[in-house]
Amino acid sequence: MKQPEVAVLGLGAMGHAFAANLLKKGFTVHGWNRTRARGEDLLDAGLQLADSPDEAVRQADVVIAMLADGDTTEQVLHQVKEALKQGATLCQMGTIGVEKTDALIAFFAEDRPDLLLQLADSPDEAVRQADVVIAMLADGDTTEQVLHQVKEALKQGATLCQMGTIGVEKTDALIAFFAEDRPDLLFIDAPVSGTKAPAENAQILVLASGDQSRAQAAEAVFAAIGKGTQWLGEAGKSSRMKLVINSWLIGMMQSLAESTQLAAQFGFSTDDLWQVLEGGPLAAPYAKMKLEMMARDDYTPQMHLVWALKDARLALDAAETPLPALENISRLWQQAVDEGHGEEDLAVIYRYLKAQ
Repeated sequence: MKQPEVAVLGLGAMGHAFAANLLKKGFTVHGWNRTRARGEDLLDAGLQLADSPDEAVRQADVVIAMLADGDTTEQVLHQVKEALKQGATLCQMGTIGVEKTDALIAFFAEDRPDLLLQLADSPDEAVRQADVVIAMLADGDTTEQVLHQVKEALKQGATLCQMGTIGVEKTDALIAFFAEDRPDLLFIDAPVSGTKAPAENAQILVLASGDQSRAQAAEAVFAAIGKGTQWLGEAGKSSRMKLVINSWLIGMMQSLAESTQLAAQFGFSTDDLWQVLEGGPLAAPYAKMKLEMMARDDYTPQMHLVWALKDARLALDAAETPLPALENISRLWQQAVDEGHGEEDLAVIYRYLKAQ
């Protein structure tokens, strides 16, 4: 059977990862993004990068929409209505809310009834038949709201994997909630260590906690999306370790930005700095990647500054003793976010420091 041609509308972090993995599997992939540069690194892998969404979808059997928000999704999908191939499958995969989802379902049912629109009308519908449910939502409040909503819809004995970085308080509250209201479920606390590039290459590390003896189904899913799983004990331990890891990462990023600024003042380039670090105990691959970003002055996000700031605050909220360095970094990064750098990679703090 011939593989379907696929169009990906929206080449942000997740859309880019989808396109990259489809190309690796041998699919013909058409891509479009408002900022064309977001897809240019996939040209050598075979991506057919279109200048308009209409062009991207015209030959596609399956269209994946992974756009920034509901308004953008609605605008783009309305635009491509006539260009969509007869009988194509349209998969709306972004988080756009119930109102926009319902409006799109009604719109295409009326204007293009030949299409197959693939998306769940609600979180309840999405989870109803699932043996393993992965929650990876924007923040703790959203995660709590959605998981409370699906409580009754979850399949008897299902495994619920909470994989977002939502902090200690929300994690513990969810563990207690499901232990009380749905004791048949297996709740796995499983945030991941890794950003966009590792996720694209299935190189993330899953930090798992919960009853490992019952987690065979979850472990099969983790094996498909990551390079390994580190089990840390009872549910809730992983969210605590994730805050430890991210606090270390945030501190390293701030120190690297300041050290690079000092090196520049002394007449050294980022290459000079890395050549001294390379081969020694301080030569972290993560540091090299961020130094390369600084050298190019290209802060296409692997981890958005605004989300790193969120994690810093979650760590500060959970800490039982003062963390003065993290407190200072949090204040500085808030200033950078306020000046418009929130949607760039956290390494942009180097550019912000240089401008002061």
